[in-house]
Amino acid sequence: MKNYKYAIVALSICPIHFGFSEDEYKKRFKAFLYNSEPSYTDLIRKDIKEALNDPEWSWKEAAKEVEFYGYEERYSEEDVLRQVKWLMWDTLFPEEK
Repeated sequence: MKNYKYAIVALSICPIHFGFSEDEYKKRFKAFLYNSEPSYTDLIRKDIKEALNDPEWSWKEAAKEVEFYGYEERYSEEDVLRQVKWLMWDTLFPEEK
């Protein structure tokens, strides 16, 4: 299985134990991308898209590993993926709203 290290970086921004609201999480994630080099943000986008199409990639395991804001133990793989899309998609892919 491929290691999507930039997807992991994206998931690790503002872990759940920071206690942010969803809005605050989205603001901080957006600020992280804004302050990153465009080429780095492109690597994150590429990894996210590739991971979405990789049937061997586990969003749930990756989210658990980095304490992703949108992770809860009771969530299924699909639940975690919905959280990833809810919290990150509009910021990463504004042209695909």
